Amino acid sequence: MTKKRYKTDIKWTNYLAVAFAEGFCEGEGATLEEQTDAWQYIIDNGLLSGLQGWFGGMAKRLLDQKIIKPVIKSKTICQNCGKERKVEDIYFEIDGTTEKWCRGCRASYKKDSKIINRKN
Repeated sequence: MTKKRYKTDIKWTNYLAVAFAEGFCEGEGATLEEQTDAWQYIIDNGLLSGLQGWFGGMAKRLLDQKIIKPVIKSKTICQNCGKERKVEDIYFEIDGTTEKWCRGCRASYKKDSKIINRKN
């Protein structure tokens, strides 16, 4: 069985991850688990290069202390279940967003929900 990479059930977005990591708006008063998951999402999705410099330093400290895990090269994190798996981009017509979901999550998603698969 694949170990979950995230401890919370939050459906992370770039904005939410930064908010929780920095502790503003939605992230104000976040638990340690939520903040750790936010940092893990930032690392997993390669967001550091677009953020302020202190994010890189903090991420390095968290990686060095093994609080968060380094990026997985051969697999990606499913944005639906949070497990380390091979994923594909799926496009949601309803709101125009794209997420990376594993085959299991895509198969369980209802067929009538206007979902389109895209290849990378």
